[in-house]
Amino acid sequence: MAAIGRLARSLSTKVRVRQHVNPLARRFEAPIDLPDWPSLFPPASSQVHLDIGCARGGYLFALAAQHPTQCFLGVEIREPLVLEAVSRIHDEKIDNVHVLHANMNLHIDAILSSLRPTHAISSVSIFHPDPWMKKRHLKRRLVNPAFVQALAMHLAPATPVFLQTDVLDLFEYMVEVFAEHPDLFTQETGPHETNAMGIPTDRETYVVDHGGDIYRTAFRAN
Repeated sequence: MAAIGRLARSLSTKVRVRQHVNPLARRFEAPIDLPDWPSLFPPASSQVHLDIGCARGGYLFALAAQHPTQCFLGVEIREPLVLEAVSRIHDEKIDNVHVLHANMNLHIDAILSSLRPTHAISSVSIFHPDPWMKKRHLKRRLVNPAFVQALAMHLAPATPVFLQTDVLDLFEYMVEVFAEHPDLFTQETGPHETNAMGIPTDRETYVVDHGGDIYRTAFRAN
């Protein structure tokens, strides 16, 4: 673990992290190693908040500090960012956060099935996923029908899924994909003027500080 920490700190200063990583790349097709969750998370808590696309985990770490009895799992496709987050977990001895390097379009079933025996997903956040705006890249978007169906299989009724982005086209697309599955999810009504978790992400703060708009909504599992 110390070696991972040193590598993460080195990467953070010497390597420019790519903003977007192609989730269809063949290197993501290999199975991933999954941890023994009871040995990682505090035994007193079985509830896990899942953050998909957690980047360096700053938002997750802030949430975890506010809710020390709950568990938090971040999944990120960019490995250098995962290494930075793992280094912080180790250095600060944070026991209620874990971050995985994975592609959730391919590994969602494996990850969430591995949690089931001892833990349950209490809420999900999908904040500012890669927009992939070019038409030929739309198939790279995280939220698609297969992803929505797979996610629903692992959520108890009424479990919230919070969506947030500063890209209107992506927001409308994500809402449309979830809404196409009314048997699986129901959209919450009413305005969503603030971050549902009460803590802004780095991207959210940047956009607001520069006068941009944030689009939010939530769906609940049926």
